Amino acid sequence: MCTPICKTSTAIDTDYTLYLSGAIDEIRQDIWDKVVDDKHFYAKSDHLEIVERTSAGKMKPFYLMVQKGGQTKAVLYFQQLTFSFENALSNFKWEKPYWKSLFTWITIHILSRLNIPLIQSGNIFFTGDSGIYFKDDVDMDARLDILQFVNNHPEWQQFLHKHASASMWGNLFQTVQLGGMKENGYELLETEPDLWMPFAQNWTTFSDYLNDLSSKYRVRAKKVVQLSQHLTERQLSLEDVIRHETRLLELYHQVAAQAAFNLAYLQKGYFSELKALYLDDLQVVAYFDGEELVAFTSAIFHGQIGHAHYMGMDYAKTKDLHLYNRMLLDYIREGIHKRCRYMHFGRTATEIKTTIGAQPISMHGYLRLENPFLNRFLPILLNNYGSGKYIQRHPFREPQQQAAPILCSLNNTEQ
Repeated sequence: MCTPICKTSTAIDTDYTLYLSGAIDEIRQDIWDKVVDDKHFYAKSDHLEIVERTSAGKMKPFYLMVQKGGQTKAVLYFQQLTFSFENALSNFKWEKPYWKSLFTWITIHILSRLNIPLIQSGNIFFTGDSGIYFKDDVDMDARLDILQFVNNHPEWQQFLHKHASASMWGNLFQTVQLGGMKENGYELLETEPDLWMPFAQNWTTFSDYLNDLSSKYRVRAKKVVQLSQHLTERQLSLEDVIRHETRLLELYHQVAAQAAFNLAYLQKGYFSELKALYLDDLQVVAYFDGEELVAFTSAIFHGQIGHAHYMGMDYAKTKDLHLYNRMLLDYIREGIHKRCRYMHFGRTATEIKTTIGAQPISMHGYLRLENPFLNRFLPILLNNYGSGKYIQRHPFREPQQQAAPILCSLNNTEQ
């Protein structure tokens, strides 16, 4: 067991103990995995170990365990990354008249040149993971107390000040509001929505899905499939993924570069190690033009949920094929084949994903600059920050059931 960083009195409870470690193999992984239930597979120790190992030098993890009476009640984890303000500027709402304020313009101009260490909760490589997990017998009041205990603790605050210029509790759904954040200097930050797609019970084939689309979207979907029908699809085995991994990363980087905002990029070994862990539950589908690998998708199927993971494509080779749309449709095709109830599409390309039936779910986080003077100006910046504009499309002839968030363990929403 790692060394406790604190065991002092708080206004909430004097019996909690907080342990901190900088590596997953330094903690009791069996205890960690008992707290993290099976539906949150991406927060299990074996998954986090892959993220930690393949991101070495680019990301530093921190793992927290909260105990009471010798029993682990909660586990949390954070990742330390380099935050680029210049990267974040793409999400500023430029149409607002804040540019009329010379002070604000100068502030943004100065910040845009900064790259600072950021400590954020959750796994940035899996949308919707808050990094906050509780033992089943901990009720909601106690969960909020535990978070307040962690957030208020002097040693944890000193740790943040020492290792970061900014800290963030991220990947929280709209239904999750954490108390005491304002008092600790945190500001609410609107982020891009998470996209979920419920599958209708009558979809037993891809044709059933197409038949439920309105005429305009059905014609569009069929055309998208037709344009790229000359490409050859192939599911990659572990050996294939290892052989093609350099090319997969090249294609991934082309898509990742199109995103409005990225905190970090996947590194070599991620796809092959993840495939070795999940085997058939992780499907990597490659698209070949002749002998050339021009695109791929990856998805993790867990229970009745398919999680669209990372994809990549050569834009120069697929420019006129609408291949991105085709790959989204193929996620649905495979999800129906596997009898999924939901497909989780993650962030980015919100409007495009709504054209196939995905539904956006609002998300937010809490951000603080560790410099108290600079943090006073954070509300000015966040008032002009948020997810990009999009129009939610409704492609089905009849209204579909509403998607609901299932990832955040704080509210334990079940589907």
